[in-house]
Amino acid sequence: MEVDTIFDWIRNKLGAKEPDILIKRLFTKIGIQFAIYKEDSKGKEKLSFPIAYTDYFNLRNLVKKDFYLPLQILEDLWNSGQLEQVKEGDYLIKTEDIYDFEDEFIKLLGFIKDDQLEVKINSKLSVGSKNFSLDCQLYHQDYGYISNFNQRQGSFYPVDNEQGVLLSAELVKLLELVEEAPSKRAEQPRYLAKVKKLAQKIGASFDGYLESEDYYFPEELDAEVEEKSIDHLELKPRFNDLDDELNDEANKSLKDGSSYGVRKNQKGKSRRIFFDDNIKRDYQELEDNKDIKGSDVPKFINNPASFLPESVDLERFSDRVKGLKERVYEAQPYVRVKNSDEMDWFELDIGIDLVQEDDQLASTPSSEDKENELAIDDFDKLVQEAKEEGEEYVLWDDKWIKIPKDSEKFVKATKEVEELKEEGRVNQTKMPYVFDIYENVDRLEYNLTLLDLKKRLKEVGGLSYQRPRLLNPKYKLYPYQQDGYVWLNRLKAASLGGLLADDMGLGKTLQVISLMAKLKEKEGLGPSLVVAPATLLDNWKGEIHKFCPTIDRIYKHRGSNRTKDSRTIKKSEVVLTTYQTLVRDQVILGEIDWKLLVCDEVQHIKNRSTLASHAVKAQKAEMRLALTGTPIENGLSDLWSIVDYVQPGLLDSYNTFQKEFVEVIENSDDQKELGNYEKELKAKIKPIYLRRTKEGELKDNLPEKNEIECRTSMSKKQEYLYDNIRLMVKDSEGHSYLPALQQLLSLCSHPGLVEKDWETKSVKELITEGPKLQKLIEILEKIKSKDEKVLIFTIYRDMQYIIQRVVREKFKLDWIPIINGSSKRRVETVNKFNDSKGFGCMLLSPKAAGTGLNITGANHVVHYTRWWNPAVEAQATDRAYRIGQKKDVQVYYPIVTSSSLETIEEKLNRLLQEKKGLAQSIIVPNKRLEKEIKDEIISDIK
Repeated sequence: MEVDTIFDWIRNKLGAKEPDILIKRLFTKIGIQFAIYKEDSKGKEKLSFPIAYTDYFNLRNLVKKDFYLPLQILEDLWNSGQLEQVKEGDYLIKTEDIYDFEDEFIKLLGFIKDDQLEVKINSKLSVGSKNFSLDCQLYHQDYGYISNFNQRQGSFYPVDNEQGVLLSAELVKLLELVEEAPSKRAEQPRYLAKVKKLAQKIGASFDGYLESEDYYFPEELDAEVEEKSIDHLELKPRFNDLDDELNDEANKSLKDGSSYGVRKNQKGKSRRIFFDDNIKRDYQELEDNKDIKGSDVPKFINNPASFLPESVDLERFSDRVKGLKERVYEAQPYVRVKNSDEMDWFELDIGIDLVQEDDQLASTPSSEDKENELAIDDFDKLVQEAKEEGEEYVLWDDKWIKIPKDSEKFVKATKEVEELKEEGRVNQTKMPYVFDIYENVDRLEYNLTLLDLKKRLKEVGGLSYQRPRLLNPKYKLYPYQQDGYVWLNRLKAASLGGLLADDMGLGKTLQVISLMAKLKEKEGLGPSLVVAPATLLDNWKGEIHKFCPTIDRIYKHRGSNRTKDSRTIKKSEVVLTTYQTLVRDQVILGEIDWKLLVCDEVQHIKNRSTLASHAVKAQKAEMRLALTGTPIENGLSDLWSIVDYVQPGLLDSYNTFQKEFVEVIENSDDQKELGNYEKELKAKIKPIYLRRTKEGELKDNLPEKNEIECRTSMSKKQEYLYDNIRLMVKDSEGHSYLPALQQLLSLCSHPGLVEKDWETKSVKELITEGPKLQKLIEILEKIKSKDEKVLIFTIYRDMQYIIQRVVREKFKLDWIPIINGSSKRRVETVNKFNDSKGFGCMLLSPKAAGTGLNITGANHVVHYTRWWNPAVEAQATDRAYRIGQKKDVQVYYPIVTSSSLETIEEKLNRLLQEKKGLAQSIIVPNKRLEKEIKDEIISDIK
C-alpha cells in the first residue's frame, strides 16, 4: 500500500479513523451563516479557515467525501472576502453577494434559483373588509407547495435538510409586502396597487377576485418635450408604466390635487391609480417648471438635469433632447497663423467659428463653410447684447449662440491688430501682448490655429527630470514614469492636454500625482478635478495620501449630502467625483476654473453623444488629462471623442474624421493599408498622446519570457462528443453558433464540463477522461521539482474546482486559492501567496486578472483555457511577468489536438498568435478583434 506521509503511516498503524466534517448553516435575514465542525470519537470541534486538511485526512480520501466540494467553495469564498467571519468559527455570506454568484456556483452551494417557482397571490376577503389580507403560494415542480410546509428565512425557503430555494430580491420584496397588510381600510386600495404592480413584474398570477381588480401604482415618471418655438419648450409629465388613457387620468387627478385617479372601464369596473408622495412631489416640480423660455432653452439642451427631477432617467431622456430642432452653438474666436518666408512677419486670419455644442464638432471649418463663421462686427453686437441681458446665450439667425467670457477683450485686441497690419501682415515684435489677450479667451487655447502643437512643445524645449520635492521620499519613480512625468510637465508648459494610455499596471495614477505635487510646489494645485468611476474614488484618495501626503484638502463630491455651492467646492485642492454626478452638477462644477481636469478610465466618454461626454467637455480647465489603458474598445470613434476632450480640433470634426479614417479603416482588410493609416493617425495625435507597453518599456528590466505549447491528443470520449457537437452545428442553420463554440471549448478543457458529471468522478477518472488535465499534471510536476509557483488561468468556474481537487490530491497542497472577479480580500490572498515558501498554485479567471494584481511570487503561467482576445491573455500573463519579477517566466499553452481535424483549441491558438500584433494597435478595438477571431472559427465549423 502506498503511504503518502509519516502522519498517514502512524494513523494507519494505530488504526485511527479519519474524522467527518459537518457543515451547519443558519438562514438569516441578511444571509446564510455557516459553521464547520470536525467530528470524531472525541466529539465535535469547530474549525476555522484556513483549514489544515493534512492534519486530519489522507488527501486521497478527502476528495471523495461528500462534504469536500461545498467545503472548498466556502474556503474560496473566505479567501475572496465574500465569506465574512462574524465570530470564531462562524461565517456569513451576505444575500447581496449570493445574488452575484453564477448559477452553477449557487447550485454547488446547495441552493436552487427561483426561476422554476410558480407564484400566486390570493385574497382573504375583499378590499374594504375589516380583515382584508393577502397570502402568497409558492409552488415548485420538484418540491410541491414549499410555502405550505416551510418558513421563509430572509431570502431563502428551505425545502429539505440539504437544499433551499434562493428567492430573487424582487420576490422577497413582494413577499414582505404581502405579509404587511394595512390595518386601516382606507389604505387597502393603495396597498393592493403596490402588490399587483410588483407581482406583475415577476410574472405572478392572481386569484379570480384580484384578477378583476385593476389598481395601479405608477413609479416611472418621465417628461416629453414639445417645441413651441425657437425660444420656448414645454415639458409634459408622463408615466412610462401607464397606458395613454391612464396617463390622461393621472394627469387630471394630479393637477386637481387628488390622491388617486379613477376611470371606469367598459364593464363599469373601476381602474384606480394611486400615487406615492415622492412621485407627486416630482410631478409637481415638473409642472412648476414646464415652460422653458428664452436663454433657458439652450441651458436646458446642454444640461437637462438641472431642469428635471432626479427620478427622470437622463440617459433615456437625452435622446429626446438631441432630437430637438433647436441647435446650440458656441462662438469660438480663432487666430490662424499663416506661414511666412520672413522671420519677423506673419499673416493672421482672425474670426469666429460657430461650433455645435451637442455634437462637439470642435474643428476649424473649411473655407467653403461660411455658414459656421461669424463676422467680427456681428460678434461684437452679440457680445454687447449678452452683456446687457446678463446672459451667456443670445439668439442670432435662429441659432442660440454661447458667448465666451473675455470676448470683449478679444474684440478689442482684434481691432488693435487691424491697426498694426501692413499689407495684411503683422510684425511679431509689435504684438506679443496681444497674443496674451487672445489666449485668455475661453477655449481659444485649445484651437490648433494659434500655434502649431509641435512648435509649442519645441518652444518649451527639453526638460530634465527633477523629482517633485513634495513627493513622498519613500517611493521612487521608475525611469519610464519619470519620462511620463516630464512629458506631462512639457504639456502643461505648452498649455496642451494629454492622453496617457500606458498599459495597465504601469502607474498612470502615480505619474499624475507627481504632476500634482509639482503644481502644488510651484503655482498651487487647487482646485483640480478628478472624474472617475465610483469604485476608483477611494483608490485615488488613498494614492494621493500615499504618494503626496501634503495634498490634504481632498473632497469627494458624491452622494445626496454633497454640497451644491461652487465657492465651497473650489476651496479644495483635489475634488473627486463620478461621471454620473458630473452630469447632474455640471453647471455647479462648470463655474470653477480647474487647474487640472483628470478623467480616469476615460473610455466612459468614448461615445461623443452621451451626457457624460458633453458634461466633461463643458468644464473649464487649464490642463485636461485623460487616462486609460484601452483608448478604443468598440470602434475608432472612441478615440475621436477622447481626443476631442483632451485637445479639441486635433482630429478635426467628427464628420471629417469619419470620412478620413473610420470608414476606410473599418472597410479595409489590407494589413499594409491599415498600417499606413495607423502611422498617419499616430502622427496626428503624437504631441498629446503617450502609450507605453510593458514589453516595450520594461524589456531591459524584466527577465526572459518563454512561451511553450504543450499538445495532447483527445480522449475517445472527447472525440465522440466533439463529433456530436459538430453535427449539431451543421443542423443549426440560421441559429447562433456561439453556444456551440463555447461547448467545444468546454469539451477540450474537460468532458465533465459538457456532461455535467464531474462532481461524481474520482480523480483517476477525471484525469483519464481529460488528457489535457494529465498534461497539466506533467507541467506541475516539473514546476514542483524546482520548488516554484504557478498561476493557472481558466474561464470556467467548474474547471477551476476540478483542477483544485486534482492538484490537492496529487501534490498534497492544503491551500490552493482561487480569484474570480471583484474580491474583497484579493490583496491579502496575493500577498500570502507571494510570501509563501516552496511550490504553490493559484487559479484565476483571465477576465479577473486584468485589474492590477501583482503576483510576482509565481514565475510560471498556464493558460489552461484561452480567451478570444490576445490582449486579455497578455494582461493575464503580466500578473507574473512584470516589474518585481526576478526569475525567468515560463508560459504554457496546453492544446488539445485530434488526428482527424484541427480542433477549436488549435484554431484559436493559431489566430491568437496571428493577431498578437493587432492587439497593440490603436486602430483595432478589442471587440472587433474578438469578433474577427470568433467569426473565423465559426466559418470553419459551419
